[in-house]
Amino acid sequence: MISSARGELTRAQERYKASFDKAVRPKNQDLKKDDPVFLRVEVHGAGRSTKLERQAHGPLYVERNDGHTFLLRNRGELIRVSSDRVTAFRRTALPRRLSS
Repeated sequence: MISSARGELTRAQERYKASFDKAVRPKNQDLKKDDPVFLRVEVHGAGRSTKLERQAHGPLYVERNDGHTFLLRNRGELIRVSSDRVTAFRRTALPRRLSS
């Protein structure tokens, strides 16, 4: 009886995992070594409004990407973070100042 219950639990876990894996898309798979990225800030100071605070640090540089986590380089220090906290650094053209 216990072995059949264990088998049912194993099959149920496999179904749940297969369903989850279908819905989840990997993030930032195209980033490779030495690409600049931003790191989303998770914790802000207690009792302070976060509206005007920086939402990300960067640019930091990718040292390694294994699909789920990133190893980032920041001034010689290595930081391991989850891929959902990393955003690709895109250089955009700044608007020109209007001449007066």
